[in-house]
Amino acid sequence: TPDQPGHGSIVLAADGSKANDPAAAFAFAEAERLGTGVRAVHSVEVPKLPGASLFDLDRLAESVLAEDEKDVTEALAPHDERHPAVELELILVVGEPAVTIAEEAAGAPLLVTGSRGHGGVAGMLLGSVSRRLLQTAPCAVAVVRPTD
Repeated sequence: TPDQPGHGSIVLAADGSKANDPAAAFAFAEAERLGTGVRAVHSVEVPKLPGASLFDLDRLAESVLAEDEKDVTEALAPHDERHPAVELELILVVGEPAVTIAEEAAGAPLLVTGSRGHGGVAGMLLGSVSRRLLQTAPCAVAVVRPTD
């Protein structure tokens, strides 16, 4: 239903990086195949700085999101142009990415996330957004890794 966050669109965890390109390509192709849109969610976690007020943290978050919005928009533009039938919605949120992106995926048929490939022991010890999303997402998850 339209009042749920995902409302039938494929949710893409969008970070604006080149490494996220394969995930974006997959999300747009799937959305076109299913006749739905792409809801690109970009989440920023702002560190709680000692002595900083909530007002300061909010201003920092707004500043980071404004800068990131340009990067994410530019990164998604080629995919958006290649798939004119797919409606793109960009969502900018502040919070822990694995949590906020999973929340935005409520009601979505699929959540697509990239993986930078930080696997091995470091990946097991530190975890990653994609690993967390596999555990917490309210829908099916596709993890799309770069080919190089």
